Amino acid sequence: MAVDLQNSVVLITGADPGNSRFGTGFVIYQDDEMAYLLTCAHVVDDVGGESAIDVEGVSAVVVAYGSAAELDLAVLRVPSRADKHPLPLQPTGDKDSRFVTAGFQKFGSHFLVRPLQGVLGQTVALAIRGQTDRVRAWDLKIEDDYQLQPGYSGS
Repeated sequence: MAVDLQNSVVLITGADPGNSRFGTGFVIYQDDEMAYLLTCAHVVDDVGGESAIDVEGVSAVVVAYGSAAELDLAVLRVPSRADKHPLPLQPTGDKDSRFVTAGFQKFGSHFLVRPLQGVLGQTVALAIRGQTDRVRAWDLKIEDDYQLQPGYSGS
């Protein structure tokens, strides 16, 4: 899977410099005017909410939001970025399917984007307080020397 993840992922921070929380998003669609990014809803919450999202120096608009307590996905819109490319997604959920991802982690006072790869493990179900529905998820068997970091949320 020869994908240049570093040209598809973006760093998501808050507009308030006092908020040190951050996460990752990735480009899912782009035209001449706008780029659309996918991240986790809890990343939006962590960086200060819908009105405080900074994507690499640009304010983002929330297009869709599934709360962190449920779907935990958010779609953001920013002006088009010639240096970023939509990430081709692979619709699979089979155990032992290969995956590759990239996310940001703290590196001193900076951020480092690091790719990770591995295979999908056992299917698990996430329970949500007060809900009878379960969300399907997978254990990730990471094959690199590095592990998921807090900033990988959204990748």
